[in-house]
Amino acid sequence: LQSQSLCTIIDPLIRGKGNTQQYNSRDVKRIQKANGIVPKHIAKRFVLSNECLDLVGKSKFIVGLHPDECTEDILDAALETNTPAAIIPCCVFASLFPGRKLENGEAVCSYDQFIDYLMKKDDRIKKYSLSFEGKNQVLVFDPSSNNSG
Repeated sequence: LQSQSLCTIIDPLIRGKGNTQQYNSRDVKRIQKANGIVPKHIAKRFVLSNECLDLVGKSKFIVGLHPDECTEDILDAALETNTPAAIIPCCVFASLFPGRKLENGEAVCSYDQFIDYLMKKDDRIKKYSLSFEGKNQVLVFDPSSNNSG
């Protein structure tokens, strides 16, 4: 909360506020009390488009926290614009993305397969485990890292 970094949240809804597109006043007060900057909110789905590529290209860093269907698009945008990224994938959505295949031709159906599939996109993507239960793998893309690992 104490960061002075300008953030933009791309999400169709702000959670916990029903169908409204306003931040909870309690959350705004908490951010302001910590001398933080209230994030800009774009009420859209993140899809690999010129608009999102432009926004990602102007960013210093991109974060995807449980980004559902847009996980791969976030990573692809980071790769295309050479923007550092950290993504915590969760849901695979195998039925929505039947074209996702592993190198052996097998469909991507499980969480572990999804992680492997995403990591194969670029040698500079590294996987780390976070210290909590559940889907705790974070994929980090650092464009300045050495391809050979």
